[in-house]
Amino acid sequence: MLIPHRNLIIIWTAALLVIIPLCVQAKSAALWSEDAVISWIILAIMLIFTAITALLAKTRIPKITAKRTVGEIQQSGEFFTVELELQNHTNRELNAEVFDLLPSEADCSQMPINAKIPAKGKIKISYETKIAARGRFSFGGVQIRIPDKAYLWLFNLKIKTEEPNNLRLYPKFKYTDSQVLQGIVAHRPTDIHPLHCQRGNGDFAYIRDYAAGDQLNRIDHKASARARKWCVREFEHTYGQPVLLMIDASRRTAVKHNGKVLFDEIITAANQLAKTALHKGDEVGLQIFSNEIKRFLPPSRNSRQYKNWTESLFDCFADNSPPDFQLALKTAFCRQKERSLIIFISTPQYGDAEKLQKLFRLISKKHHLLFVAIRPPFLDQRSEIFQTDDNFANAARDIYNFEFKKICKELKQEKIFFLETKPEQLRAKIINAYLEYKARIITQ
Repeated sequence: MLIPHRNLIIIWTAALLVIIPLCVQAKSAALWSEDAVISWIILAIMLIFTAITALLAKTRIPKITAKRTVGEIQQSGEFFTVELELQNHTNRELNAEVFDLLPSEADCSQMPINAKIPAKGKIKISYETKIAARGRFSFGGVQIRIPDKAYLWLFNLKIKTEEPNNLRLYPKFKYTDSQVLQGIVAHRPTDIHPLHCQRGNGDFAYIRDYAAGDQLNRIDHKASARARKWCVREFEHTYGQPVLLMIDASRRTAVKHNGKVLFDEIITAANQLAKTALHKGDEVGLQIFSNEIKRFLPPSRNSRQYKNWTESLFDCFADNSPPDFQLALKTAFCRQKERSLIIFISTPQYGDAEKLQKLFRLISKKHHLLFVAIRPPFLDQRSEIFQTDDNFANAARDIYNFEFKKICKELKQEKIFFLETKPEQLRAKIINAYLEYKARIITQ
């Protein structure tokens, strides 16, 4: 594609500055007056000159090939380097303006890049860019603008690269492992609802006679009645307990918090929790749901589990569909045969209490359950009153806040772990809750 060069625009501007005054003088004269004829001749010469130079330029389109080198795996929000290799197959040096066709989410202030490509040679160009989002992205071709020999036209070339250059951007972790552990020590959990009737995380082994110091919740009343003496149950503790994280990816977690989607904050906390659980020797699994099951990763603690975990999360996003809690919990109940700790992360709303209570009672028959209720961010964002709509917004926020507290109070009455948290406190609190649970299991 040809684009007029600024030199051609200057020539046309000069010609028009001559033609326009002649046309003004010949306005009241005959059509073929001397001034009118001169203006027509100049215009005809300019048109012929433009057409000839365009035809000559089209016959001399330079041939250029491009190759892009970029790491396939990057971290979101971090700068990474992209290298372009341009090869000139013509016999003249080319002054080029290079535009790399980046993904629309990319942030780069170095475009266009001016480069001189030697005749029959190649040049390497490198620049830095970053993408704040996560997921899968791909580069387009390379757009290059090159002037012709007469510097009257620009060749606007779109060149395909040899490789598609697909990118995978993983979430950025703000805290290192040591910083997370420091946060765990600094924020001991104080608002976790106690777990009643704890039976250990292992399988039943045998029944023995009661001994001084045994915990009362281990007494088997049926066996004691038959034997006419106190008997307790013994369990074989398996320290590699399965931990299944169930994450709500519906419209409830698609809201924004501090310029970031709440679901992104949840998966960052989930990654930190998975790393901690694997370090403790537990099996870790994942289920992401909205109105359907989006991802399911069976619990495991093999060496590739954390890689499989991050592969399942980095390109998963919350959608605008409502959550189906019944489908999510029944799927976990059926798929997970071994007694596990199920960590259920969501944002309860009005009308959820009765439905969730029934599901929690079902799941608690087979598994331990930790329900993490994330407080919606907008409940703490009060509006200054400037007009009537601000009053309505604050009133609706107060009503929603009252209903949220009511639901949390009703769910705390169930025999489960219950954790209420704000989005910014989620990472430390959820790991604290997990460690608190592990401590209770080991001591019982």
